[in-house]
Amino acid sequence: MEQHSFKDVTIRIFQEVLDEPEFRAWPDAGIAIQAYLRSCADDLQNLLDWAKRRGTPSGLRLIKGAYWDYETVIAAQEDWPLPVFARKWETDACYERMTLFLLENHAWLRPAFGSHNVRSLAHAMAAASS
Repeated sequence: MEQHSFKDVTIRIFQEVLDEPEFRAWPDAGIAIQAYLRSCADDLQNLLDWAKRRGTPSGLRLIKGAYWDYETVIAAQEDWPLPVFARKWETDACYERMTLFLLENHAWLRPAFGSHNVRSLAHAMAAASS
């Protein structure tokens, strides 16, 4: 059985709706991407490429992730590869890398950063101010 990815479907629907002629020039929509997903960097690159093709920026909220336990249990039950980073420091490192990626590409993906981790938010603030 092929692994179903709610995340992939969500991104696809987000893109399809905003590619509709009536929404193509609408810059006031956004999506949240979770840094604990191993696919985070690829997802952000995909969204950047899409925004450039679309010709209109969109918002992107980078968050750490909220369903780690669920993701790990379902992957184990279904014998799927683990879709999330197994250790917190890996998620934190991804979050900081993706913070820099979003700041470098802010013209196309307008970033918002969400975290309960003061270090992660301080990193985003310091990177944004430099």
